[in-house]
Amino acid sequence: MRYLIQFCLFFLYVHFSQAQMGVDTNTEIKFSAQVMLHDATEIEYSSLETDLNANPYVFMVRLDRITNGLFIITQNVATFDETVFNGWIGERTHLIECYRDGIHGMVEILPFTSNFCNAISE
Repeated sequence: MRYLIQFCLFFLYVHFSQAQMGVDTNTEIKFSAQVMLHDATEIEYSSLETDLNANPYVFMVRLDRITNGLFIITQNVATFDETVFNGWIGERTHLIECYRDGIHGMVEILPFTSNFCNAISE
């Protein structure tokens, strides 16, 4: 029991020492992607959304069927780009009209308007 208490006190000391030195022990990098999709059937959209939700590297998926906008946030992953995303969606790359990614929380999220693809190319 004595050793358990000493261990807990040591753990708390290390944790608070790091916090005072500005060491962020909970740093996670999540990426976001905004994708404008071409018109597709409800079955294609549902299948894409289901597969992305089942992907262990995906934290969140939102598919707006009115604008055809797809927004995802990754889990804590080392790298993420269009090639990785295309691998996740497989043979559905033909659905992509335009693509944009960045580090979540550091890039501005653009609205899915009719001008979305033009806005990301500027």
